[in-house]
Amino acid sequence: MGAIGWAHLSTGSINADGSSRAPEAALEGVFRSEPEDIDLFLVTLEKGDHFSPSTRFHDYAISDRLFHWESQSKTSPDTPVGKRYLNQAQVGNDILIAVRESSQGSYGFTPHFKLLGLADFVSSKGSKPMKVIWKLRTAMDVQTYKTAAAVKVS
Repeated sequence: MGAIGWAHLSTGSINADGSSRAPEAALEGVFRSEPEDIDLFLVTLEKGDHFSPSTRFHDYAISDRLFHWESQSKTSPDTPVGKRYLNQAQVGNDILIAVRESSQGSYGFTPHFKLLGLADFVSSKGSKPMKVIWKLRTAMDVQTYKTAAAVKVS
């Protein structure tokens, strides 16, 4: 994530230009970097009761290369964000997907995200949220795939 100018510090986040912002800037699950033309999806696979119904998206692995992801609840194919996802290849926008099993870890620590890498648009259904299938350019490792696929049946 530091590669796109966003590194986490205990007091907040620092941009590539040295400016800072509060950690809440990416808590919505999507971080957009306009200068790099990248969207970073921060996916928590197992949503506990502490997630509100409007953020309990159903995100899971279909295979070691295909990932089902639901957009933010206000995103439709007609919005600028929705169009950017649908036309990803034509507009040259990169998508990075990072996952973690849950937001609550052992001993009070927040689990880190594992960067799965770049992904390309495959298909989309629905609206608010959009249900999008992304194809990872590099396959997930076996353990990450098993964890991310298990969420589909829960």
